[in-house]
Amino acid sequence: MKGSRDAHRARRWGTAVIAVFFGTVIVGLSSDAGAASSPGVASGSVASISGTTMEVQSASAGQTTVAWTSSTTFSETVTETESAIAVGDCLTVTGTPAKKSKTEVTARSITLSQPSSSGKCAAGLAGIGGAGSFAGRPPGAGGAPSGGGGFPGGGSGPPSGAGGSGAKGPGSFAGADLAIASGKVTAVTGASVSVSGTLLSGFSRPTKSTKKVSTPKTQKLKIALATSTTLSETQSTAASALAVGDCVSAFGVSGSTGDVTATTVSITSTGGKTCSAGFGAGGFGGA
Repeated sequence: MKGSRDAHRARRWGTAVIAVFFGTVIVGLSSDAGAASSPGVASGSVASISGTTMEVQSASAGQTTVAWTSSTTFSETVTETESAIAVGDCLTVTGTPAKKSKTEVTARSITLSQPSSSGKCAAGLAGIGGAGSFAGRPPGAGGAPSGGGGFPGGGSGPPSGAGGSGAKGPGSFAGADLAIASGKVTAVTGASVSVSGTLLSGFSRPTKSTKKVSTPKTQKLKIALATSTTLSETQSTAASALAVGDCVSAFGVSGSTGDVTATTVSITSTGGKTCSAGFGAGGFGGA
């Protein structure tokens, strides 16, 4: 009888130990799940800077605390002149398509960037129309127009009235003369820039007969520079470039209180002016 009681007691203690063990594991997993972080984005104007944190304000999201670490990468958009364009640069152009050529564009604005270590530019126009395809710009700055979508003013298509009178007719609208090009510079001759890249132009409103839009193909393009063309460039920089009033877009990890620990921060200097709009959630470069 004693041996039977001892065996029963051992089984009971064994069951209790197993229960405690698995209970600890479950609690641990629940704790880890609760601690799991989610992607975080903060976009708007820098209200204040203190050490390795800044307060970012926007009309839509209010104020967000953004922190950075030694591994955070910073980039800055600065105004440039035509002389900054060089063979091998990546560029994105918004402008007016030529009437007698399907591969020529007169530029209104150009954004320059450097290719990756492999020599390639970022994704081309295939992703155009998504949120944040253009970065925000401070008042009077060059580059692409600000807005929530892939086109000036936001949205998935060009707004009515963009870019002049344009052709009018079924499925057309004022502003159908907008062209957007993206690619790598192959030659620079005076006020003409040769580019290997993609081009979208002659936008029209969808109709029942509208065919599915195909991915733009890479081709040889010619970009004409005008006296009114504005240029800007995205460059690598450091946290020390931040200033109150700058437009910023921070991407990273969101904490439980909504603060963001940034892995990347994009800056557009306003020169002491107020940031008029936040950045979109992405961008596109050359093909």
